[in-house]
Amino acid sequence: MLCSCRLDNGSLTQLYLLDGYNGEEVNSYDALKQKQNTSIQGLMWNEERLEIIKIHFKDIYQPLCEKTLRRYIQKGVGMRKERPRVRVTQRTEAHSGKTQVSCLATGFYPRRINVTLLRDGRPVPDQEFAGGGGRCCPTETGPTS
Repeated sequence: MLCSCRLDNGSLTQLYLLDGYNGEEVNSYDALKQKQNTSIQGLMWNEERLEIIKIHFKDIYQPLCEKTLRRYIQKGVGMRKERPRVRVTQRTEAHSGKTQVSCLATGFYPRRINVTLLRDGRPVPDQEFAGGGGRCCPTETGPTS
């Protein structure tokens, strides 16, 4: 079970509960909208259980989650930003003269970044790329300048 909340500009904007089984989400409850969503009918709460859940969220989860988030914000936890370290390598095939460029970005935070590979100051079109998994690797192209 996971209880999560989100603060935006000091106001609570999300408060929910997630239950999983065997690596998949099977039940969720949005406490602000008071809506349950389940993929297994047998997990649907009756009115009595729903009232207990509402009380738990109001009296326990919401205050604890908000207090914890505000403490982290006050300490600046999660506010750090680390620029990526980028390594670009180029390999030219002797027999064809085609060049393959590889780009690896590491050490960045927060986790999500956008990487744009430029050729002559312009973004390389997506159809010239192969790869994934956090790296950008253009497919073979003619010599670059």
